[in-house]
Amino acid sequence: MGDSFRFFRAIARDTRSVGAIAPSGRYLASVVVRSLGTIRPGSVIIELGPGTGSFTKTLVARHPQCHVVAIEIDRQLVQCLRRSIPRAEVVHGCATRIREHLDALGLDHKRVAGVVSGLPLLTLPKDLPSQILAEIAAVLPEGKPFVQFTYSRIAWRRFTPQDLKFRKAQLVISNIPPASVLSFVKCQGSPASSIAKRRLLKGFLRRLRPKRKETKGHPC
Repeated sequence: MGDSFRFFRAIARDTRSVGAIAPSGRYLASVVVRSLGTIRPGSVIIELGPGTGSFTKTLVARHPQCHVVAIEIDRQLVQCLRRSIPRAEVVHGCATRIREHLDALGLDHKRVAGVVSGLPLLTLPKDLPSQILAEIAAVLPEGKPFVQFTYSRIAWRRFTPQDLKFRKAQLVISNIPPASVLSFVKCQGSPASSIAKRRLLKGFLRRLRPKRKETKGHPC
């Protein structure tokens, strides 16, 4: 069974839990994984919403000596991922319980080197996005990265991820449809004040604003 068939069948089951419009391309997966930076062997890498495993395959290939933990809510996708990518620890569960999943696997939270997300945070109901972001911030050690891909960069102004500082955005035009890879890092110290958060958000949006020459004719 191909990735595309599994992907669209998952959409048919629950449109809100699937973050992508189409299965992610190899180049997008490469950009997302490279955005994690250098990772030491033996570290733990967490992937949220792996779907059909485009990012998962790249993660285990690029970091063969690390523990890749992929957390997926769709039970059928979990079964497919376990068969197709046995080198990853595929967990059936919710992204709001990352620390519980790590405990169940016997993995030390301090070994977490980064979090990658393909979750549809823009469309998830109620306060679920803020709960997930809070859990990501809680599990990440200081200075470690969180990478999210999205098709709607400007819509991210709704979020001010606590303790997660925006670093950069990269537009991947070659993906169908074009997608943006957003990189954050776990901040040091206490959460920023509301004024500092607003300044950070303004700078975030200003840096994400695409140039007309580069984005003309593309949906994002």
